Amino acid sequence: MVNEAVESFTRAEACATEEKDLESAAQYSAAMGLLLLSEQRYSEALAAYDRAVSRLPCSEEVWAARGEALCELGRFEEALDSQRKAIDLCSGPDPGLLYNVALTYAGMGDADGCGKALQKALDADRMQVMAIVQNFDGDGELFAQRRQDEAAFLTRRLQEADGDSERRRWQRLKEVVTALRQLEEDPAWLRDRLLDSASGRNQTAYGSTWIESFCHLADAGSLYCTGTAPQQMVVFGSSIGWQCFLGHLHLGYAPCRGFEILASQVQAAQRLAEELGLEDGVEFRCQDALEADVSEAGLVWLNTYAWPAEVKQRVAQKLLQELPEGSQVVSYEPIPTAGLCWQGRHLRLKASVNLEASWDPELTAEVHVFTLRTVYLVQMKKTAHIWPPKPHKTLPRP
Repeated sequence: MVNEAVESFTRAEACATEEKDLESAAQYSAAMGLLLLSEQRYSEALAAYDRAVSRLPCSEEVWAARGEALCELGRFEEALDSQRKAIDLCSGPDPGLLYNVALTYAGMGDADGCGKALQKALDADRMQVMAIVQNFDGDGELFAQRRQDEAAFLTRRLQEADGDSERRRWQRLKEVVTALRQLEEDPAWLRDRLLDSASGRNQTAYGSTWIESFCHLADAGSLYCTGTAPQQMVVFGSSIGWQCFLGHLHLGYAPCRGFEILASQVQAAQRLAEELGLEDGVEFRCQDALEADVSEAGLVWLNTYAWPAEVKQRVAQKLLQELPEGSQVVSYEPIPTAGLCWQGRHLRLKASVNLEASWDPELTAEVHVFTLRTVYLVQMKKTAHIWPPKPHKTLPRP
């Protein structure tokens, strides 16, 4: 399908060029570049963008996209030149372009350049940058409104809480969510995350589940810790600790242990746990999740959507082999359970719940809850039957 689309754009571009319609030819080139960029065919995308800017040199969108292709190819100085041309063509500060400049400096390992570009982006439109960071499908204004809705939900639940224990729990939840949202706006955290994830942005995408959605999922999937189940919770790809904090305070697990390979995220989560006085209930480790001990976990939360397919397969095998019977697994994508079995153990789909996440405000993000079950095969003793049956002997009457 992709190759067919590329061929179609190529023919359209050639036809427009032959007719001396340079603007249309440039648009076809840019559309082809966008498609190739999404397929990670960066050299081909760059060639398409080069043709586009040669015909339409006053388009900031094309110069910006060309800079993105160059950045992905590791040609950072050229990427900056292309991005600066895009900025010069803009009528005013563009937070998206400035954020891309920060990304390029991060790829170069230039913390100072990254920080300065990021601050310019934040000064231009803080909420728009937050929307970009969260992969939010909407603009900064809509994102700000969604944040306000989340805060209002927490206030309402606190006001409606019945009893001192419930009020204390919702008060703590409100404090934690507020602290996490403030951390997401911290320029130093944003800079450190960009620098930390520069070499693998596609596998370390950031996003969060709104607290209302988390509560809905907890109810729909029956994720709460019970007295008869293992008390630990483990999070693969814990970032700044959202699910660990909520798993401890709202679901009742202890400890909630998060595994994350980005050191800046682990350090931020640890600092937050100490500031909130929750270090006894949550733990964060800068470690490969495949090395995590899940043998006493009642709940495992997977943030593995952007991980390579072969790594996801290894994660599934690990869970099959190490999880206790009856443990639950939460995943933002289906786990390939077909044919996935180990000594009779398999992950059985318990529930699929549609909810709203930062990257999908239309309630179409589907979260899956699995339960670890073992099928015991009982070997039945076979009894030989003779057919046809022998006739019964008639005993003589006395």
